[in-house]
Amino acid sequence: MDLWVQNSNHNLATIFPALFPHTLRPSATVARVLSIPTFNLDLVPRLSHVAELELENLCAMLATASLNVQVHDKRIGRIDGKPLTCNSAYKAIWSDKPIDYFAPAIWKNYVPNKCRIFLWLASKNRLFTNERRFN
Repeated sequence: MDLWVQNSNHNLATIFPALFPHTLRPSATVARVLSIPTFNLDLVPRLSHVAELELENLCAMLATASLNVQVHDKRIGRIDGKPLTCNSAYKAIWSDKPIDYFAPAIWKNYVPNKCRIFLWLASKNRLFTNERRFN
């Protein structure tokens, strides 16, 4: 468990680099793996020698760990410290992009949708006119 505490800011892929490529579910959480009674790690059938040693170390570390299944998994955003949602993730991705002041005029009107899409493509210079096709 000392190794786990020392490397608590790293994920398992950096702590066990030889074992991680052998997993069939790289996005599985530790809570999910430990919740299965048979301790199924979803690994490929044959491990390399180094991966077997890392698996033994991991099993020894996890044998001393206990999880409280009553506590819900709460992930928070790095920017605002609030629970992570699709909306906050989308805002974080687009936060450094310039604001398009023409967009509300395109999307907040009563023209048919095909006209809105045409105007949007025109404002982003994405219309392939004959002039752009042959240049």
